[in-house]
Amino acid sequence: MRRRDAIAALLAAGMMPAARAAAEPVKRVGYLSGGSNSSGEIGQGLAKLGWTEGRNVRFEVRPAPPGAPPAVLATAVADLVGAKVDVLVAFTDRVDALAAATRAIPIVAGMHPDPVGMGLAQSLRAPGGNVTGLSAGARESASAWVGILRTMRPRLNRIAIVHGARGEARMRMVTKGWVDVAAPIGIAFSYAPCATLADVERAFDALGDPARAAAFLLFGGMTLVALPIEIQKDVHELALRRRLATVGEAREGALMSYDASHSDPMGRVVSIIDKILRGGKVAEIPIELPDRTEFVVNRATARAIGAELAPEILLRATEVVG
Repeated sequence: MRRRDAIAALLAAGMMPAARAAAEPVKRVGYLSGGSNSSGEIGQGLAKLGWTEGRNVRFEVRPAPPGAPPAVLATAVADLVGAKVDVLVAFTDRVDALAAATRAIPIVAGMHPDPVGMGLAQSLRAPGGNVTGLSAGARESASAWVGILRTMRPRLNRIAIVHGARGEARMRMVTKGWVDVAAPIGIAFSYAPCATLADVERAFDALGDPARAAAFLLFGGMTLVALPIEIQKDVHELALRRRLATVGEAREGALMSYDASHSDPMGRVVSIIDKILRGGKVAEIPIELPDRTEFVVNRATARAIGAELAPEILLRATEVVG
């Protein structure tokens, strides 16, 4: 009787739940950081789902900021893979670095341009490997913006990808879906790595007839291939003088912007991490596509370069500027 009374007293005092909590296994989340505070946001999101730092979850964070030497990225990746974490998290090109280092640890892509097209997953619905998460929908959105651009430039047969001086090999992988969409309708892609405005000018010269050409300008997002920030405004002005159609930042002077995005990206990432920590199989968790698009047209630029803004284009736009 005394033993039963003691157990009852412990339960009444709340000590048995505390003992169970103390014995709860601690899951480990590895985050390959780009220098942002995303790990804090992930922690806050997981806390709402019952994961408490130090009690049942622990974070391993390794920084690999944009522009860091390759050795820094390699060391950060090796440290995380060797830390025996239960799940790895990264964004954009850092996802590829993790995927190249392990096929055993589940990886959640906070955002990736084209996980299927770049070989990280078999399909969106059933990834089949160790990578899931969010796709930026590069392949899926290509048919939309290429078609829109062709409507505005009916004779269009060439698009140059004007990007930063590094990362052409990656750029070709990212845009494979674009090439697949454009080739059947007679549009070819070329690649122009640029470090200076003079490089951009030479790339525009190589395009020839502006009525048959356009440029896709990489200004952000994929940090390895973005054009230098100090020349971005001048690039828009140069394209305008050449009467060249551009896809880039429409509010800054490009002809059009077409961006696909997730309405709650961090919330979706946290939800997927939670599923994996609770025993979900990464190979069976679908990769999620963006759930909204933003299509912005610059009317002043269209007028200046002689691009056609048909009524259906204006109706389709989420915003018209200029």
